[in-house]
Amino acid sequence: FTHLSDKDMKKFAAAQLEAFAGRCLEVLRLPTEDAQLVARCLVEADLRGQSGHGIQRLPMYADRLRAKLVNPQPKIRVDRTSPSSCRVHGDDGMGFVVATRATEEAIRIAEEQGLGLAGVHRSTHFGCSSRYVMQALEADMLSLVFTNSSPALPPFGGAKALLGASPFAAGAPANQAHPLVLDMSTTVI
Repeated sequence: FTHLSDKDMKKFAAAQLEAFAGRCLEVLRLPTEDAQLVARCLVEADLRGQSGHGIQRLPMYADRLRAKLVNPQPKIRVDRTSPSSCRVHGDDGMGFVVATRATEEAIRIAEEQGLGLAGVHRSTHFGCSSRYVMQALEADMLSLVFTNSSPALPPFGGAKALLGASPFAAGAPANQAHPLVLDMSTTVI
């Protein structure tokens, strides 16, 4: 990484970045709605101060789409596994799109049953976990989000990366201006 001083760093309006990222993703064959969702998630991460999951990730996602590691037009399938749970098959789609759909399904089930659980299979990196708890907060629901990750750290005393970051998030309505939103990992990278 190259460190840029504040005077050397270019600044862009959030709407400009979102439009730019959306266009880039459309060129890479994402449907317009999906491209806009991913772009919005990236910019929102920057605006929340989580720049490690922000617009700087756009080149990585572009590389993954070009390498066909990510399906730009997945056929997402939802299978109800019990009255209060479902499994979402992401067809290797953009994680933002798959996780947003899974969260929508969990909310829908929770509205019916009082509790909604969605497990996701065959998805990709989905950015900040807080994005999905905030989606549930918009429905006035408590939520927990867990995901796996690639090996990032060695165990204590080890030399080879074996442990993932084990990110998770929690969100709880607070009947106040600011609900509780926690987004963290169990490791330091």
